[in-house]
Amino acid sequence: MGSAVEFAAMGRLEVRVSPDDVGKRVSIRRLAEAGESGGRFTDTVGILTSWDDGVVVVTRRSGEQVRMAESSLVAGKVVPAAPARRRGPSASYGELAHVTARAWQPLESERLGEWLLRAAVQDAPDATPGVPEQRSTHGALAGVTGAGASGAGREGAGTGSTGAADEGLEGTGTGDAGTAGGSPEGTGSVPGAPRRTGFTRRANSALPLGDPGVPLPEALARVHAWYARRGLPAYIQTATGAEGTQELLCAELEAHGWRREVTAELQTAPLVPVADPPAGRGAGADRVHLSREIDDGWLRRYHRTGGAAGPDADVVRAVLAAGPSVWFASVRDEGPDGEPGAPAAIGRCVVDGRWAGFMAVEVAPQARRRGLATAVMAALARRALDEGASAAWLQVEAENTAAQTLYRSMGFDVHHSYHHYRR
Repeated sequence: MGSAVEFAAMGRLEVRVSPDDVGKRVSIRRLAEAGESGGRFTDTVGILTSWDDGVVVVTRRSGEQVRMAESSLVAGKVVPAAPARRRGPSASYGELAHVTARAWQPLESERLGEWLLRAAVQDAPDATPGVPEQRSTHGALAGVTGAGASGAGREGAGTGSTGAADEGLEGTGTGDAGTAGGSPEGTGSVPGAPRRTGFTRRANSALPLGDPGVPLPEALARVHAWYARRGLPAYIQTATGAEGTQELLCAELEAHGWRREVTAELQTAPLVPVADPPAGRGAGADRVHLSREIDDGWLRRYHRTGGAAGPDADVVRAVLAAGPSVWFASVRDEGPDGEPGAPAAIGRCVVDGRWAGFMAVEVAPQARRRGLATAVMAALARRALDEGASAAWLQVEAENTAAQTLYRSMGFDVHHSYHHYRR
């Protein structure tokens, strides 16, 4: 590490950050490059993730990496961690990482130190010799616990309402996001291993929650090999934008050739406003049917299956049914254009201690703009309140403006961003 760059700009500004501050949150002002908007200077706040060969990299809350020449810096300092959001309930990244991990369970998991490798495919092949496996199947993630959590350990999470608020980032591999399995995807698979598509990235990615117990290059090699044996591409789920998130790991992954494919936001809110929307919104909550079971109609509406039946549907059912306290919502389509056998709207909620997570909130195209997404979430939120929950979370793509508008109206605010890296 070099010494701090200390120089004056216009007689007042100083750069008081150095390579020794890598990993800290910083605020940096630099000279704007040709074509940049905003005047002569541009400011960047985030985690200082690297300072090598005259190039400084700062990772913003969204996960965006800003590269700047050391010679362009005119001011800089270390700043306190980002303040907690006022609108949402107080929570650490660690707590939410564990809560979301219990809400979307893989069919198979293995620990690598404090990393959790997860897979949800049909008939995963046996492990090859040389790498010890400690497999667990459904319900065997009890060791993944966190503050405010209850029940056995589970996995992953996300939410959205089709057309208005669908996260749309699942679907491991290069095929349709709704594909549940069976299409040829499996970059890096070993000879003789079947090629498969896992059901959602959340259930088919490594979740780093601490030290993998081995040097990072070895950990990455083991992750890649673990997924290759299952005919799957290797994904690692990371987070940025909150205290304790993984900006440095993201930079290391990119340095080792991993590339970020998708980014979404985890948002939180008090639960009561979700359960009690303003007058005129969510008025159809009394039409929402809640059940512990997934029926065929619910699956037909769920866009990630496209009405799939058979073995792939079994994988989907197994993943969706797992969680500390899982509820499924559906609204019968009473309009003349309704699809036979499929509800007008659906949703899923996992209650875990003080948290209620909302996922798979989808509305049929012909039934949109009737407040059904709000009604589904309100009905699920009321049930979660009855079970003692007080806070809500969901996941949504930052670019999904319709979903963002809906969720902001319910009181949701961004807690952190999360990303899937692929090798």
